[in-house]
Amino acid sequence: MTSTASLGPIPQIPMPPTNPNTTTSTNTNTTNNTSLLTPLTNWKSLNQTTYGSRHIHDPAPFTLWNPSIKSFRSPTARELTYLSTLYNAKQLDLSYPVITIVTNTIPDPVPLTIACVAVRFVMSDEVGLFREGVETNAAAYADEGLPDPVGFRLRMWKAPTEGQVGGIVRALSRGGGANVKAITWAGPWCFVELVTGDGRVYEKGSLPGLIAGRTVAYHHSEKGLFEDVRDKASLRDLKDSNQTRENQGLHLGGVLGNSITRLVRSNEVVDGAWCSANSLSTGKVYFQCIGIRAVMRDSDSSRSQNRSLGAGCEIERVFSVFNPSRGRKIQNLRGVPMVEESSLLERYKGGGVFGFFRDGDYDMAFCTVLDDIVDAGWELY
Repeated sequence: MTSTASLGPIPQIPMPPTNPNTTTSTNTNTTNNTSLLTPLTNWKSLNQTTYGSRHIHDPAPFTLWNPSIKSFRSPTARELTYLSTLYNAKQLDLSYPVITIVTNTIPDPVPLTIACVAVRFVMSDEVGLFREGVETNAAAYADEGLPDPVGFRLRMWKAPTEGQVGGIVRALSRGGGANVKAITWAGPWCFVELVTGDGRVYEKGSLPGLIAGRTVAYHHSEKGLFEDVRDKASLRDLKDSNQTRENQGLHLGGVLGNSITRLVRSNEVVDGAWCSANSLSTGKVYFQCIGIRAVMRDSDSSRSQNRSLGAGCEIERVFSVFNPSRGRKIQNLRGVPMVEESSLLERYKGGGVFGFFRDGDYDMAFCTVLDDIVDAGWELY
């Protein structure tokens, strides 16, 4: 069985008259001047502690983020009409925390948000390149009628801390009866990957469908849930390099177009925060943090089914991808620092390194975190 985590099919919206503030393109492989499609790094408001930032080119006279309850809201009929006509939308998908607009008239310059929600513009014949949710193969394992095994509830649009991850995995293993290989929080969803080859058989409805108050989808396969995004030849983690461990300093002064100020622990990178990475082949690519992924260090099937979290887990941050320059070689960013955005209007300096780009595709990316080297006392020089 296949489960897709999304808000349903994209509604069809009739094509309105062309907006004079957009630039038409009929070729999905090239643009007349890609530099014109790169937004400024300024923000009207930059909130690096939650969602709700507004990009400098966000023209909406309203916001779909409610800061008082720290959650998104549905647009009114009038607001929905505004969104569809402003960008000549052929399709409009409000799958928070991202709005996707399918259009053949890409705006110039390209905004990173609309109504304080991250926005992605997709040409009509590029739609197939982007996933409509995350497909899992074991949705039938979940039963929302079973008790939530976790003794706390996560706030919507906020990923758990590393300590909470440990508690959740222990609760799933003991109370839920699951042998967890990896667990990922992305936006409003929780995805649990189960160990294979351990002799366990999961019946329909045998695992809890709610974890820490969040709907969960299970995946039970030797092929990882995000294997299409990842690459087995990924950059070796910097923190595991014996050579670099001997030199507790990191030189990042040559990073294209980004001012580096500090190294950031993963618990300081929150859902909704913006960062960017840059290379000659990709142009500047922007990322918004949407969650966290934890891979158990002892998740192979040879381990005890009653293993503890004593060995810990590898933490990665999960991001949505926004590539306004239309670059198609995003894997060329592998190893490039993902640097916190700054706001000249608000005098927000930014410049913190969230981690190093590891793997990504058109709409989703993972980055290694810097906890080990930060805790070891590394500094920039």
